[in-house]
Formats: sequence, C-alpha cells, structure tokens
Amino acid sequence: MQEPISAGNLPPAHQVSKYPKSTKKIIIIGALSIAIIVAGVLWWMQSRAMSVQIPKTVTAQALFTIFVPSALPDGFEIQEDSFSLNEGVLIFSVKGPGDRAIAFTEQAVPASFDFTNFYAKQMTDVKKIDDAPYQSALGKASIAGVEGAASDKMLSIRADDTWIIATGTASDADMLFVAKHIRKY
Repeated sequence: MQEPISAGNLPPAHQVSKYPKSTKKIIIIGALSIAIIVAGVLWWMQSRAMSVQIPKTVTAQALFTIFVPSALPDGFEIQEDSFSLNEGVLIFSVKGPGDRAIAFTEQAVPASFDFTNFYAKQMTDVKKIDDAPYQSALGKASIAGVEGAASDKMLSIRADDTWIIATGTASDADMLFVAKHIRKY
C-alpha cells in the first residue's frame, strides 16, 4: 500500500506553497502598485524640477561656469527675461511673494581675491553656511552710500570658478534655501 500523499513527502517541484494562489496574486498586485506609485512620485518630482532657459547669446559669452538654483522657496520664480551679461558679469532676478525679490550676479572668481576682507567690509552679521554645496556666507549688505542696502540680505557663494552674489529683500530662510539649492546650469 502506498503512503498517502501530503505536502511533506512531495518532491520539491510539487511542494504546496504555504500561501494560496489568491494570496500570491494580492502580493504581486500590491508590489506592482507600490512600484507604480513610486515611479509616479519620482516623475512628478522631476517634472517640478526647475528648468530655466538662459539665452544662448548669454551662455556663449560667459567665461565662467553658470549656476542657477535647482529649486526656489515657495512662490519665487526666476524672471527668464532678466538674464544679461554685462562686462563679464551675469545678471538675473528672482521675484517672490509680496515685495520679496533676489538679484543675482555671477562672475569669474577674481585672482587672489580676499573673501574674508570682502565680508568684513561689505557685509555685517556674516554667517557661514556649512550645509550648502559650495562655500557660502549670508549677512546683510553694508555698501556705503547705497540707500537701504543695509537692510538687504547678501548671499555670497564661491562655486568652483564662479563667484555668485545674491542680494535682496528675501528672508534669511529664503536665502539659505537658495544657497542649498545652487547647481551648475
């Protein structure tokens, strides 16, 4: 007489799963659903990434690496028609909610430039930003003879061969956000 067949004595190819077929289908459908959701979120995040178009006439004349924020604080937008290059300096602006705005200038880092001396003479309340991708400092502009400049924020970023200065009426938090999101164009 043959032994009754049970899961314990079946050959490996015929082993009975501890999960019924309907449970396997649920697991597979769940895993696929999660993968689709993750892919959708990644696509959405990528589509929200800032895509700025700088005129080719400007990029072709720049003698340094151009940088732009990869993201901006809520409500801020780069004014794409503001890009210009004047005497080797790139200029563009960002407008925010209310009266908040940021003006950017970029130029090649001058040879033997003393950033410490610049900060001491042109800025007050200077704080280095340790968690920014490039050497950055934030303070208040203290440009002699410029009415109201002392109340403006000033952000200085040394990024590779480029020196970026951002000034404006944005908050410290907005300027820190910019420093942390500056990337090569």
